[in-house]
Amino acid sequence: MVAGNALFVVASVGIAFATSIEMVLVLRGIQGIAGAAGVVIARAMVSDMTSGRTAAQLYSVLALITSLAPVIAPLLGGVIATVAQWQAVFWLLTGFGLLMLACSVFVIPETLPRARRSQGGLGRIVRNAITVVKDRRFTLYAMAFAFGFGSLFAYVSASSFVIQNVMGYSALAYSVIFAVNAAGAIVTATLNTKLVKNHEPRALLLMGVTGMSVTACLNMILVLLGVVGIPTLILLFLMQSCIGFIFGNAVAWLSNAHTLTASPAPVPRWSACPNSSWAASSRPCPAWPGTTPQFPW
Repeated sequence: MVAGNALFVVASVGIAFATSIEMVLVLRGIQGIAGAAGVVIARAMVSDMTSGRTAAQLYSVLALITSLAPVIAPLLGGVIATVAQWQAVFWLLTGFGLLMLACSVFVIPETLPRARRSQGGLGRIVRNAITVVKDRRFTLYAMAFAFGFGSLFAYVSASSFVIQNVMGYSALAYSVIFAVNAAGAIVTATLNTKLVKNHEPRALLLMGVTGMSVTACLNMILVLLGVVGIPTLILLFLMQSCIGFIFGNAVAWLSNAHTLTASPAPVPRWSACPNSSWAASSRPCPAWPGTTPQFPW
């Protein structure tokens, strides 16, 4: 995380001083790679420290923060662009990067116990990737997360064209619609952190995936019938709201499926246990109250 944040700061400063579009594009790519490291490491830290419903709650909080970015960033960037040169945006990002770097150095401790650390290496990474991909439980939850994330980015990339060019709304109206849809995801992610205390994350994940699939199919049917308007916006809002039930729960189950796959001894009963040492043993693990510990696949 320290290296990623440091690289992010260097790239941000470089963009502020860039003298060509090619240099900006290269440094933006580096900045994106460095920023992505923090997203992955934050989720890994959650899996290091917690599991089960607690992990699902924390992953939902991370999804909530991720959902806030599309709402705040365009508004903040627009304000800065109206009162200052474009370089000011990257000086602001440099400040955020320095704050993250300071936190990663002085505030955030190492969360992975020494006994669970590996030497790494490209060969080990490839072997581990093959192992988890072969596990159907892991693959199914990964697909749920991937398709949910894919639908989000399909919406982000195409919504501007559809809402402004096809439906005829202004840029300001589009910004409001985009913010409302993002707010829907924020509300459901917040609601998920409450529901997961008493409901199985798998059931909430299934609800989210089903809701997204149904609303997307209904929208497609209406478009094929030539119905584009308020129903389209309502279904887009509902579809984006379902994301709040997908990301946190899918990642929580992914991490536990990975733990089971990678454990050195067979685990006769799976459950998300508060102590990761259970997952590395062959002892039955106590299930969540009111849930069935085995995977249904």
